[in-house]
Amino acid sequence: MQDAPPLIDLYTLPHKAIRAAVAHAAMTVGATDPDGIAEAASAVGEALGELAAHAAHEEEFIDPLLERRLPDAAIEVAEQHRRLGATIDGVLRQRDGALAVAPEQPGAVLGLYRALQRLAAENLLHLDHEETVVMPALWVVTPPHELQELMASFRAAHPDAAALYRRWPAALAATERRLVGVGEASTVPAPERQGPSYPKPRSGAVTSGR
Repeated sequence: MQDAPPLIDLYTLPHKAIRAAVAHAAMTVGATDPDGIAEAASAVGEALGELAAHAAHEEEFIDPLLERRLPDAAIEVAEQHRRLGATIDGVLRQRDGALAVAPEQPGAVLGLYRALQRLAAENLLHLDHEETVVMPALWVVTPPHELQELMASFRAAHPDAAALYRRWPAALAATERRLVGVGEASTVPAPERQGPSYPKPRSGAVTSGR
């Protein structure tokens, strides 16, 4: 008897890299003196850039699947994204404010650090929900070939998607790095996020109405 093909997990590997990006930014800000705010602000922009790119990928490929297969889960995920987007926009405003007043107001850096940690906490719960609630439910209701086709479409549309893992290789196990074809060194610059971090819902998308 042949072994069943491995289940296609849409979330875990990119989420590992996203967690690493946000944690790195939080550690950078936490270790920053007021006169080093520019470097800290850049790290925050890079982390939010990773979040924005990932959110755009989910909206383009995973959200339509959720709307077809798990409409209630689609509503919950959309609401979590909405709340995260508002939190991220707040962090961006706080980052810009800290850039404007530090080092004259040293407390601005600490305020940015705490705001980023609150975002990290909210994001961790969101990623865990997608991995431990949404993905297992998708496995139940979605034929394996449909997940395979989704991944093939994603890779065709975004051949550079593995750059996320090249930026954060230490977030993955060695077997996972081999699976996505990356080494151990980070060689790819992260995207810089300036504006709102979560795309607006598509026309006709399922939303909570809240």
